[in-house]
Amino acid sequence: MPFLPLTRILLRLRIGTRLVLSSAALILLLVVPALAMLARLEQLSQAFEQLSSQRLLLLRLAGEINLHANDAARKLLVLISAPRPQRVEAYAAVDSSNRKIDEGMKMLAARLPGGQANASLRELEGSLAIFRRAYDSTVDLIEAEDVQAAREMMAQETELTLGMLSSAAERLLQVQQAEMEGQAKRLQRDIQQDRWMLLGLCGAAALLGGLVALSVRRSITIPLGETEAAARRMAEGDYNARAPLHGGDEVARLAGTLNGLAEAVSEREQRIMHLANTDAMTGLAQRARFIVEANESLHQHLGKKGMAALLCLDLDRLKTINALIGFDAGDAVIRLAAERLAEHLGPTVALGRLAGGTFAALAPVRDAAAARTLAEELRLHVERPTSWMGQTLDLSISCGVALAPEHGKQGEALLRLAEQALYDAKRQKTGLRVFSAMTEVARQQDLTLASQLQQAMQENELRAYLQPKLCLRSGELVGCEALIRWVHPERGLVPPVEFIPFAERTGRISQLTRWMLAEALRLMAECPLGTLSIAVNISTHDLHDRELFDHLRDLLWASHVEPQRLTLELTESGLMDSDQDPVALLQGLRTLGVRLAIDDFGTGHSSLAYLQRLPVDELKIDRSFVSNVDLEPRSYELLETIVRLGHSLGLSVTAEGIEREGELDALRRAGCDVVQGYLLGRPMPVDKFMSWRSEHKPRS
Repeated sequence: MPFLPLTRILLRLRIGTRLVLSSAALILLLVVPALAMLARLEQLSQAFEQLSSQRLLLLRLAGEINLHANDAARKLLVLISAPRPQRVEAYAAVDSSNRKIDEGMKMLAARLPGGQANASLRELEGSLAIFRRAYDSTVDLIEAEDVQAAREMMAQETELTLGMLSSAAERLLQVQQAEMEGQAKRLQRDIQQDRWMLLGLCGAAALLGGLVALSVRRSITIPLGETEAAARRMAEGDYNARAPLHGGDEVARLAGTLNGLAEAVSEREQRIMHLANTDAMTGLAQRARFIVEANESLHQHLGKKGMAALLCLDLDRLKTINALIGFDAGDAVIRLAAERLAEHLGPTVALGRLAGGTFAALAPVRDAAAARTLAEELRLHVERPTSWMGQTLDLSISCGVALAPEHGKQGEALLRLAEQALYDAKRQKTGLRVFSAMTEVARQQDLTLASQLQQAMQENELRAYLQPKLCLRSGELVGCEALIRWVHPERGLVPPVEFIPFAERTGRISQLTRWMLAEALRLMAECPLGTLSIAVNISTHDLHDRELFDHLRDLLWASHVEPQRLTLELTESGLMDSDQDPVALLQGLRTLGVRLAIDDFGTGHSSLAYLQRLPVDELKIDRSFVSNVDLEPRSYELLETIVRLGHSLGLSVTAEGIEREGELDALRRAGCDVVQGYLLGRPMPVDKFMSWRSEHKPRS
């Protein structure tokens, strides 16, 4: 169609030029028909004016002919009765009338358009000729002095022909009137047609004007609106929005510039989002990006009816490495773990760093056993010894596993379950834990036990049991360890193994610790214990309690007990796994004046570099190094080495869990300072401990 190339050409014009052309076209569409109709109306007006003038002229001429004919007839009457001298003047008047009649006839002949009017004119001319013959005959009779015959001729012929002349003039006027009416009707029809034509032209002009306006709207207004809408979407963050391009005018160029800006912003946003969701240290995906990649991988694997395992892995003792060796060492460990994980899993497995030393991976597996095998392989691969700045670092990693589709089909939900399994693995020190629905059942049971334990603290059902600590050389009682017991009103004495792990899982261990600290200080303030010291266990969870320092300070101030009589026993693994800086934590507690002891020494993974920086007073050897030590020479050598290590660091060495005399003798030979165990005294209620103390005699 020829219209389309024209449209394309117009779209390439500038908007101002297009608007000028559109306005000019619209004005022409309105002005040209208006001028044409004005000319037509002027023409019709002139035709009406001419018709009216012609009608008036014919009426006047016909009237004058009749008038002059009648005047001539009246002059005959004068001629008949007048004497001859007077007839000369009458004849002059008659001749004047006849001339005027002839002039009128000539003008009628010139003005009549033709047709029936010409026939009427010929009839009028014939009647005039008959009238003149009769008139001439009458004149002849008058000149012959035959008055009587002239009168008769006048009465018969002249009057009759004069009437015929008047009738012919009247018929001429009627015919001309009919023709003029016909012309008037034709003019009216022309006017009506012109009116409809004018309306049609106006309608066509309005239609064409609307088309011009629509064209302007389509080429300017609509593209501007689309560009504005696209800009609004871009402002709202939808950088994939694009403004449509129409032609090559200013709006199209603006839309093109806006699209280019959106593409640039989108690319920059993608780079920023990639950087924001990518860990700068390891180059792995951060949590949000990992979840997206995990969902994509899950969709692929589950769509093929396969299985996948989401593994959540956490480096143990990272905070300790940061505190004791430095953050550079911690960062090196994180990078090394990331490299080893990526190396073992390969590039097709989704892998991310969640926070600190915590990583997550989603890998396809055949079954649950394959998932566990993969987790064990990852742990072994990461835990290979490494060195940093000439110092050997022993890496340890815990892992939680959730399976898809068994435990869920969404990355975020699976990650939460894997994190929960990781938490259980670290709490139970198993290294690896696959999520189990039975864990939720255990949590529900924990809720019931939590309510009962809270009630036990409120109803005074908790008791402090004391276990003696003896000087190995003299056998004298030098202190005791305070152990908590729960006397249930229905179940009786609840073993610590049933509620202490639960309290650690639920975080209520801090409440038990605070109760135990308050009870130990109360016993030292109110009971006749002399200078005996009491040791209280501090759990790993207590190390996360930022209010522990202030609480203990307030208890010491309120009890007026000498701080050095209170010993806080912190497990080696708890110090190493603490999220807090162990050195800073112990230094803070040390400022209160209390004694500090490392409990269960040998079960953790501390090194001499760690140990020599810890501000502690006592080293407690775990019972696993004491059991049957007298029967195994290598165990004795290890025990003796630990004792010498403690003494070389200026620490008092305590052994726990002594149940046989042979074990006691081996400890004495190794040079241990303080001992405790069932052989020497079981944990006892306070009143029984006081009785035992009064009856106790030092063993030689």
